[in-house]
Amino acid sequence: MGGGTRVLVTSVLITFPLLEPFSDAYWLSLAMYYESRDEGLVGRYAVANVVYNRMHDNRWPPTVKGVITDGLERGRSCDFSFMCDGKPEVPWLHHYSRWSSWIAIRMEGFILWLLESANIRYDPTHGAVFYKRFDVYSPWFEKEIKAGRMRKVAAELGAHEFYK
Repeated sequence: MGGGTRVLVTSVLITFPLLEPFSDAYWLSLAMYYESRDEGLVGRYAVANVVYNRMHDNRWPPTVKGVITDGLERGRSCDFSFMCDGKPEVPWLHHYSRWSSWIAIRMEGFILWLLESANIRYDPTHGAVFYKRFDVYSPWFEKEIKAGRMRKVAAELGAHEFYK
Protein backbone atom coordinates (compact mmCIF):
# COMPACT_ATOMS: atom_id res chain seq x y z
CA MET A 1 0.00 0.00 0.00
CA GLY A 2 1.54 3.30 -1.11
CA GLY A 3 1.84 6.38 1.10
CA GLY A 4 -1.08 8.18 -0.61
CA THR A 5 -3.36 5.18 -0.24
CA ARG A 6 -2.42 4.84 3.41
CA VAL A 7 -3.29 8.50 4.03
CA LEU A 8 -6.63 8.10 2.23
CA VAL A 9 -7.58 4.97 4.19
CA THR A 10 -6.54 6.60 7.48
CA SER A 11 -8.58 9.73 6.61
CA VAL A 12 -11.67 7.66 5.83
CA LEU A 13 -11.31 5.59 9.03
CA ILE A 14 -11.08 8.78 11.10
CA THR A 15 -13.67 10.89 9.22
CA PHE A 16 -16.41 8.30 8.63
CA PRO A 17 -17.27 7.73 12.32
CA LEU A 18 -17.41 11.50 12.84
CA LEU A 19 -19.82 12.02 9.92
CA GLU A 20 -21.90 8.87 10.37
CA PRO A 21 -24.27 10.35 13.02
CA PHE A 22 -25.43 12.86 10.40
CA SER A 23 -26.59 10.05 8.10
CA ASP A 24 -30.21 8.87 7.85
CA ALA A 25 -28.89 5.32 7.35
CA TYR A 26 -27.11 5.55 10.72
CA TRP A 27 -30.26 6.72 12.55
CA LEU A 28 -32.35 4.03 10.88
CA SER A 29 -29.76 1.45 11.97
CA LEU A 30 -29.88 2.78 15.55
CA ALA A 31 -33.66 2.31 15.67
CA MET A 32 -33.38 -1.19 14.21
CA TYR A 33 -30.61 -2.09 16.68
CA TYR A 34 -32.22 -0.78 19.85
CA GLU A 35 -35.80 -1.76 19.02
CA SER A 36 -35.31 -5.15 17.36
CA ARG A 37 -31.70 -6.36 17.45
CA ASP A 38 -32.64 -9.75 18.91
CA GLU A 39 -35.19 -10.44 16.17
CA GLY A 40 -34.74 -11.74 12.68
CA LEU A 41 -34.46 -9.63 9.56
CA VAL A 42 -38.26 -9.47 9.17
CA GLY A 43 -38.65 -7.85 12.61
CA ARG A 44 -35.89 -5.31 11.98
CA TYR A 45 -37.27 -4.56 8.51
CA ALA A 46 -40.73 -3.99 9.97
CA VAL A 47 -39.36 -1.51 12.53
CA ALA A 48 -37.56 0.33 9.73
CA ASN A 49 -40.84 0.52 7.79
CA VAL A 50 -42.58 2.17 10.73
CA VAL A 51 -39.86 4.83 10.71
CA TYR A 52 -40.40 5.42 6.99
CA ASN A 53 -44.21 5.37 7.33
CA ARG A 54 -43.96 8.07 9.98
CA MET A 55 -41.54 10.06 7.85
CA HIS A 56 -44.15 10.12 5.06
CA ASP A 57 -46.98 11.07 7.47
CA ASN A 58 -47.37 14.79 8.20
CA ARG A 59 -47.83 14.11 11.94
CA TRP A 60 -44.08 13.39 12.26
CA PRO A 61 -40.90 15.08 11.09
CA PRO A 62 -39.91 14.38 7.46
CA THR A 63 -36.48 12.91 8.23
CA VAL A 64 -35.35 9.61 9.72
CA LYS A 65 -33.47 11.35 12.54
CA GLY A 66 -36.46 13.64 13.16
CA VAL A 67 -38.82 10.67 13.51
CA ILE A 68 -36.48 8.81 15.85
CA THR A 69 -35.74 11.80 18.07
CA ASP A 70 -39.37 12.98 18.08
CA GLY A 71 -40.49 13.56 21.65
CA LEU A 72 -36.95 13.95 22.97
CA GLU A 73 -37.84 17.49 24.00
CA ARG A 74 -40.61 16.04 26.23
CA GLY A 75 -38.05 14.20 28.33
CA ARG A 76 -39.14 10.71 29.29
CA SER A 77 -41.92 10.26 26.73
CA CYS A 78 -39.94 9.76 23.53
CA ASP A 79 -41.61 7.96 20.65
CA PHE A 80 -38.64 5.58 20.61
CA SER A 81 -37.93 4.60 24.20
CA PHE A 82 -34.20 4.08 23.72
CA MET A 83 -33.87 7.82 23.10
CA CYS A 84 -35.08 8.65 26.64
CA ASP A 85 -33.67 5.79 28.70
CA GLY A 86 -30.78 7.89 30.03
CA LYS A 87 -28.16 5.75 28.29
CA PRO A 88 -25.95 6.93 25.43
CA GLU A 89 -27.06 5.74 21.98
CA VAL A 90 -23.67 4.23 21.19
CA PRO A 91 -23.81 0.52 20.35
CA TRP A 92 -20.01 0.33 20.55
CA LEU A 93 -20.36 0.83 24.31
CA HIS A 94 -22.23 -2.48 24.58
CA HIS A 95 -20.37 -5.67 25.33
CA TYR A 96 -18.09 -6.62 22.45
CA SER A 97 -20.18 -9.75 21.85
CA ARG A 98 -22.87 -7.46 20.38
CA TRP A 99 -20.56 -5.61 18.01
CA SER A 100 -21.05 -8.08 15.16
CA SER A 101 -24.81 -7.59 15.51
CA TRP A 102 -24.38 -3.79 15.32
CA ILE A 103 -22.16 -4.09 12.23
CA ALA A 104 -24.69 -6.35 10.47
CA ILE A 105 -27.62 -4.07 11.36
CA ARG A 106 -25.69 -1.01 10.14
CA MET A 107 -25.32 -2.75 6.78
CA GLU A 108 -29.03 -3.66 6.71
CA GLY A 109 -29.95 -0.08 7.59
CA PHE A 110 -27.72 1.25 4.84
CA ILE A 111 -29.28 -1.11 2.27
CA LEU A 112 -32.82 -0.17 3.38
CA TRP A 113 -31.89 3.51 3.18
CA LEU A 114 -30.56 3.00 -0.37
CA LEU A 115 -33.76 1.21 -1.38
CA GLU A 116 -35.95 3.93 0.17
CA SER A 117 -33.87 6.59 -1.59
CA ALA A 118 -34.62 4.81 -4.87
CA ASN A 119 -38.35 4.57 -4.00
CA ILE A 120 -38.11 0.79 -3.73
CA ARG A 121 -39.96 -0.47 -0.68
CA TYR A 122 -42.18 -3.34 0.29
CA ASP A 123 -44.05 -2.65 3.53
CA PRO A 124 -45.02 -5.79 5.46
CA THR A 125 -46.56 -3.56 8.16
CA HIS A 126 -49.27 -2.29 5.76
CA GLY A 127 -48.62 1.36 6.61
CA ALA A 128 -48.24 0.97 10.37
CA VAL A 129 -47.00 3.99 12.31
CA PHE A 130 -46.98 2.34 15.76
CA TYR A 131 -45.75 -0.94 17.14
CA LYS A 132 -45.42 -2.68 20.46
CA ARG A 133 -43.99 -5.97 21.64
CA PHE A 134 -46.73 -8.57 21.52
CA ASP A 135 -45.80 -9.84 24.99
CA VAL A 136 -45.96 -6.42 26.69
CA TYR A 137 -49.16 -4.86 28.00
CA SER A 138 -49.47 -1.18 27.17
CA PRO A 139 -52.29 0.82 28.79
CA TRP A 140 -51.81 3.58 26.18
CA PHE A 141 -52.29 1.13 23.29
CA GLU A 142 -55.34 -0.42 24.96
CA LYS A 143 -56.91 3.01 25.49
CA GLU A 144 -56.29 4.02 21.86
CA ILE A 145 -57.70 0.75 20.51
CA LYS A 146 -60.84 0.94 22.68
CA ALA A 147 -61.39 4.55 21.60
CA GLY A 148 -61.20 3.46 17.95
CA ARG A 149 -58.17 5.65 17.24
CA MET A 150 -55.88 2.73 16.43
CA ARG A 151 -56.19 -0.68 14.83
CA LYS A 152 -53.83 -3.60 14.39
CA VAL A 153 -52.65 -4.00 10.80
CA ALA A 154 -49.96 -6.68 11.18
CA ALA A 155 -49.44 -9.24 13.91
CA GLU A 156 -46.13 -10.59 15.09
CA LEU A 157 -43.58 -9.52 12.55
CA GLY A 158 -40.70 -10.46 14.75
CA ALA A 159 -41.58 -9.72 18.36
CA HIS A 160 -43.94 -6.81 17.60
CA GLU A 161 -47.52 -6.08 16.57
CA PHE A 162 -48.09 -3.16 14.21
CA TYR A 163 -50.85 -0.53 14.31
CA LYS A 164 -52.11 2.52 12.52
